[in-house]
Amino acid sequence: MKKTQKRVLGLCGLTVVVATTVFAATLPSPSVSAVGGTQATDHLQVRVVGDKANIDIISPTSGSTVLSPVQDMRFEYEGVDKITVNIRYTDPDGVTHDYVYDEIYVNYAPSEYNGTIDLSGANYGYGEYTVTVVGEGADGIPGTDSISFSYYPADVTIEETPGTDGGGGDSGDDGSGDDGSDGSSGGQTGGDYTLHFGYDTESDLGRAIGADVMINDKPSGKLMKEFAVAPFPTDTYRVVFADYGLPSGTYLITVRVAYEYNNGKIYYVFYTFEVTYGARSTKVPDTGGAFGNLNISQSDYLATGLIAFGVVGVTGFFYVARKGKKTTRRR
Repeated sequence: MKKTQKRVLGLCGLTVVVATTVFAATLPSPSVSAVGGTQATDHLQVRVVGDKANIDIISPTSGSTVLSPVQDMRFEYEGVDKITVNIRYTDPDGVTHDYVYDEIYVNYAPSEYNGTIDLSGANYGYGEYTVTVVGEGADGIPGTDSISFSYYPADVTIEETPGTDGGGGDSGDDGSGDDGSDGSSGGQTGGDYTLHFGYDTESDLGRAIGADVMINDKPSGKLMKEFAVAPFPTDTYRVVFADYGLPSGTYLITVRVAYEYNNGKIYYVFYTFEVTYGARSTKVPDTGGAFGNLNISQSDYLATGLIAFGVVGVTGFFYVARKGKKTTRRR
């Protein structure tokens, strides 16, 4: 009988606990009931972005010279929202002009921008350009990248003249469109270079009107040779150090291009290249036979001959003088 009562009491207690728990779960929270029983829900907006805001300009190439006012503009980005493209233009008089070229909204998605920049507007002209792309990052730290380039009507590049193995060849056509009339000669190490000229033939701003080439000794800065490129314009021009009688050394070849705005104002652009030239100061004759491998130079032969001539001459002088004394004594 007592066991039955205990079971009934335990079952009743469990029933009360379950009922109380269900009732408590259905009651509104105290904070909500305090404002009239209206249930409120807070929504937290989460935006997933990259670890770091980043901009990477791919073109134009920094440090290049462009001939056309319209250039491809390409850059990659990630972790940024608003992108601003800024251009700083420094004109030939040295005056700088700052412009906001474009603004783009990308909502943090990583991607790539492909477009163009047009420098043919009234606010631009020949001179130096710096393009800076700035992207606003989610954490307030911007991503940015910057490149600089030049825009002029003529560009100059240099290379060792093909087919000369670093030295000069015979006068004549070198296969690059130059007739070789400036001359060329063999025997040197290096010192034979071809200048390549490029032109913007459709510019509405002005045109290139002439060029001069200056060769300076790099250590001292001394001007060693200067000449004009004629006729101008031309596609290529050969610079052959052996023809100028220059000694071995390191030189700076500077090409000064003059260009004229349509308003008549003339400016100059300089392109400088560092080159090394090793002149052969001795000439090895072909002696043949056993002397062929001695590598004795022409100057060595000359010096040896002069010494031998001096020795023979002095010996002969003393011999004649001594013989003359003996003849005098006999008399």
